[in-house]
Amino acid sequence: MSGSAPPSVPVQQEQLARRVIRLIVAGLNPQEIATTLGVKEEQVKILTTSPMFQAMVKVERQKLREQLADSIPAKLEAHAEEAVDTLVSGMRDADEWGHKLRAAENILDRGSYPKRTQVEHQGNVSIQIDAEQKAAIETAFIEAGLKPPGIPADAIKPVPESGLKHIDDVLNEPE
Repeated sequence: MSGSAPPSVPVQQEQLARRVIRLIVAGLNPQEIATTLGVKEEQVKILTTSPMFQAMVKVERQKLREQLADSIPAKLEAHAEEAVDTLVSGMRDADEWGHKLRAAENILDRGSYPKRTQVEHQGNVSIQIDAEQKAAIETAFIEAGLKPPGIPADAIKPVPESGLKHIDDVLNEPE
């Protein structure tokens, strides 16, 4: 008789395990794996609950992560020139000004000329003022109809106008 003998049961189990691992790493659930491989779902579940099998899955996932980590920068590098050409073409050929502007900004951002962003900071600032300056600030607050900070409302005395016209007076003046 010529031909090879059928694989032994341990070899068949090992082959099944490798196929199941690949499908798990691809994101299939036990039911989908069983259907794909033509085996019983219970067989897949028994296999996947084994600590040794779970360790093998972790190893395969780590290998896949490493392959992806290596391949992504290489792919980006390989397509960088084409991407820049696409941006330049978009900048030149766009019909709308906004599209041209966005393409130009993208080119500049990636070409080490990023636009500056404003950052808002919150905090306290201390300044030194004399009594006369403080009184002038308080008068301006009161004339504007505001309560100066740090002064209780009942402590505010009417202040004679500083000579500046109130905005309502200016708006209501006859022409």
